[in-house]
Amino acid sequence: MIDTHIILLETRTELSASLCHMLAQSGFSVHSCQNVPELFRQAEKNCDIILLDIGQPLLDGFSLLPRLSEIARAGVVVLAEDASLEVRLRALQSGADACLMQHGDQRELVAVILALVRRDRRRAVPVADRSEAVELAQVAPVGSWHLRDRGWTLVSPSGTTVSLSARERMVLQELLAEPGHPVDRLRLNELLYPGSEAQQRSRSVDVMISRLRRKASSYGLELPIRTVYGGGYLFVTE
Repeated sequence: MIDTHIILLETRTELSASLCHMLAQSGFSVHSCQNVPELFRQAEKNCDIILLDIGQPLLDGFSLLPRLSEIARAGVVVLAEDASLEVRLRALQSGADACLMQHGDQRELVAVILALVRRDRRRAVPVADRSEAVELAQVAPVGSWHLRDRGWTLVSPSGTTVSLSARERMVLQELLAEPGHPVDRLRLNELLYPGSEAQQRSRSVDVMISRLRRKASSYGLELPIRTVYGGGYLFVTE
């Protein structure tokens, strides 16, 4: 079991204790938060996974997701009592990496946590033939666009910088590793949303790309990510 640090926001004592016990038994290190300010203080520190129960009394968990995705470099897993398609889509489109039934099979939760941790650590320390391509994409211009600060900052040809969220960083690293070549949508789907149904992953990736374009536009930039009909997305080099 790889060393994994989890932050749990669950104000209901019995459920929090049960989840903490299960996660600890599975080999994870867990810090339980009782309120939102504590969650954000912990999220700014080094952690791998944020586990959020969106169904808690007096808490609109959906409103927290966009803020968490901006400040935290961790995977976000939502637990929901009502994990209907609408709830799962809303969670994913708001910034979650996965959305599961609150009282579902514990093995699925553990599997999703491990998949997210493996994904993020592969991106942070690329292996084999991916390492050189990703490293070059982070330090050398690709058509004068490039990533810096270990991939957390996008730099435009004019020198304008855009800070990236964890999912935005992963998408741009993937596109810049193969500049000028389309990256299959299913590949991005599985990278960003492991454990989710294909249809909702596809829609969520499209929404995320659209938001990334709007984010760049707010800086006066036209992001050269093009949609390839039936083939995903590519980063235009010329």
